[in-house]
Amino acid sequence: MTTSKYDVQYETMITTRQKIKIELIKKNTSGFEIARKMGVSRSAIYLTIYGKRKSPRLRKAIADAIDMKVEDLWPTNGNGSRKVHPLPPPAGDNSAERR
Repeated sequence: MTTSKYDVQYETMITTRQKIKIELIKKNTSGFEIARKMGVSRSAIYLTIYGKRKSPRLRKAIADAIDMKVEDLWPTNGNGSRKVHPLPPPAGDNSAERR
């Protein structure tokens, strides 16, 4: 079985939703915790993470919770495209340090 250049792209890129999930785990927090602090429902936070809701206030709360900028998570071009992020290296992988 051969792989195409497109297979490699999907293996090395993650969506905004996946990036947020990874960062929430790293920060030992959850969408529920953000919702509680913001006084909104848990579903409001998850709808924002999944891109179904575009509340600037909730996007900022999510970005702040994971120490990122809103602009780094959600595209501002307004065309509805999903932003993809480089896949983080596996834990213990120091190949980036060897470069």
